[in-house]
Amino acid sequence: MKAGDLVVYKGDARFNLPSPAFCDDHDYWLVLKVTKSKKTWHRNIVLFGGRDIISVPWREKDIFEVVCEL
Repeated sequence: MKAGDLVVYKGDARFNLPSPAFCDDHDYWLVLKVTKSKKTWHRNIVLFGGRDIISVPWREKDIFEVVCEL
């Protein structure tokens, strides 16, 4: 997973967002950035979903499936 990839949500988690948006099946997200940290527990994935931008910990990357690579 890298910046520019299109991913689809495939997990059961719900995200705490300030707006009523949350991930449902078949929600597509654009990867804006993967933070550059040598320690994976400090690394985050920044995603854009059309209305909201969310940050997901790297250890949760398996709840997303890459649909289209840049």
